[in-house]
Amino acid sequence: MSEPFEWSSPAGRTLCRNILEQSVLTYEPHDCQVDGVCKSLDGINLFAITPTGSGKTSYYIMYILVILAVLNDPTLCPTAKFPKNPCLIVICPTIPLQLEMVSTELPNAIRKIDVVKWTGLQNDQDRSQRCGHKFDNTRRSTASS
Repeated sequence: MSEPFEWSSPAGRTLCRNILEQSVLTYEPHDCQVDGVCKSLDGINLFAITPTGSGKTSYYIMYILVILAVLNDPTLCPTAKFPKNPCLIVICPTIPLQLEMVSTELPNAIRKIDVVKWTGLQNDQDRSQRCGHKFDNTRRSTASS
């Protein structure tokens, strides 16, 4: 059995940066962001304290982008171990933070990710069934009327 890939190594950081540079991001990640993402990819918890507007939100976007890239092309890192169907849940503790996150360019980057390509989930019903839930469209149809 081969050793797991170490993302926090020089080779890991280089691979992570290369993946991110070829992703949907419209900016070059800061070194501290790449270092944090690599630690997280190695399974190390990340606690980042940085000034407002310095890119904390980008950590989780970059994290999932790297995982999706490796799952889409395992030759990028054959020894990487990630869940087959990764999921990222973001909890915003305040409404202002939620509104700020929705208004930034990051949601645009997320929208550019071809969710169907990565997950094979065509619609809400597919996503609901994959998660083991009964699909119920009543809430959506009621909200839109």
